[in-house]
Amino acid sequence: MKRALLLTAAFGCAHPSADGPLDSSPTLATAPSPELQVAYPSRNALWADPAQHDFSDNPGLLDRILESPHGYFRFINRRFAQAVCRRFREHIASMPTVNLHGDTHLEQYAVTSAYQGLVDFDDATTGPPVLDLMRIGVSIHLTARERGWTRHRTAFFESVLDGYAAALERPDAPPPVPAVAKALEAKGQRSQRDFLDGSTKLMEPLDPVQEQALRKTLGPAMARLAKRHPGHEPDFFAIKRVGGFGLGIGSALSEKYLVRIEGDSKAPLDDVILEVKELKDLSEVNCVDGPDRIDPIRVLAVRSRIATEAEPFLGHARMGDRAFWIHGWDRGYRELDVSDDMASPEELAELLYAIGFQLGRGHPQQIASPRDDELREDLEEWVRAHRGKLHQEVERLEDQVYRAWQAFSERVTES
Repeated sequence: MKRALLLTAAFGCAHPSADGPLDSSPTLATAPSPELQVAYPSRNALWADPAQHDFSDNPGLLDRILESPHGYFRFINRRFAQAVCRRFREHIASMPTVNLHGDTHLEQYAVTSAYQGLVDFDDATTGPPVLDLMRIGVSIHLTARERGWTRHRTAFFESVLDGYAAALERPDAPPPVPAVAKALEAKGQRSQRDFLDGSTKLMEPLDPVQEQALRKTLGPAMARLAKRHPGHEPDFFAIKRVGGFGLGIGSALSEKYLVRIEGDSKAPLDDVILEVKELKDLSEVNCVDGPDRIDPIRVLAVRSRIATEAEPFLGHARMGDRAFWIHGWDRGYRELDVSDDMASPEELAELLYAIGFQLGRGHPQQIASPRDDELREDLEEWVRAHRGKLHQEVERLEDQVYRAWQAFSERVTES
């Protein structure tokens, strides 16, 4: 209740379409830095040349990138992370090392039948906390621009940092459940039949050689899952059907598959859907730990530490030098759409506090065990000392992302 009152005080008198920071927000520099005044796009590291990407097999991906700067931001996730590494290169060595989600934008927030919070841990690793905080901060600023809430953008990011600090101080407190999570849960309701039919329709046919190789790769993985879940029937993890699919934006060009398995009985409605996603190396991001290692256990470990609920069918598979991570799909799954799933700035601020709390609890979770408490103290001090710089860098990076999206769109139109 105290948090709700604070949010009402911060946002209640503000007109959502007005520009400019709230009176209670930290003051930011209004003049652009010299690096933002250089010719574009030749000096903007966040610009992706569309000519260097093949969208012929996934034209819908290009449409989603062109639709909004947030879609473009999702597409350049590793490029953005490396830009953060460069901007903070003088400070990285002195930052605490934490669990990293690796791609913390607003549309990674989702609800399932048993969970609400950040999902899609494709880029999970360990490294400096600034990577997750800068990414969610720029996502917030882009969303505020799209929704006409730019007046609140600094206070929005403060909500993330407040939630982060609260979790560091009280890591055993129950995670907050924002109102938007309940709304998403209601929208995500569907029957088991509709869920299975819809998931199966997403499965793209594979050629026989490719399907045989995939089934062979998944054999040991299904055996491991069966061993970890001894309470299920012996045939629970028997593969019934496999197929490729290409949803997503940041991960759309990665290799992904859907797998339909037997479930608790032979009845079709008991079937279970698993997603199998290829890991890409993070060698483009030089400030994370082991960026050139293709390690699926890294993803599973970090996901288990940051997510607020355990994933029942979390696993991995290897195919030569390639690796994949596996997780189950849930019929109640619904992810946030920044364009229309939040009715007011207050709803967004409440959601951001919850995201900040999840990161604040998950970043130090078990990574320094048995000295997690000391790591939390270091993180508390680090956030207190660098709040102003975090705000300034989020503002500058958001400007670069927006201009990069404009140049990307113009280049596509010209071609």
